[in-house]
Amino acid sequence: MAKSVTLAFIGDFMLGRGVNEEIPRRSAESFWGDVLPILRGADAVIANCVSGRSERSRLI
Repeated sequence: MAKSVTLAFIGDFMLGRGVNEEIPRRSAESFWGDVLPILRGADAVIANCVSGRSERSRLI
């Protein structure tokens, strides 16, 4: 018997433009709104993060 797998695909999401400033003040769940239960119900979520992520504090 074949097992089904549920995939969720998200387009571009960005952590810049003010979102990065809200991250320490809000819960992670608050950013996803009504779509969060759908994402949590998927076996895998594939997304495109269009923000750079670095541990450096300045541009090089």
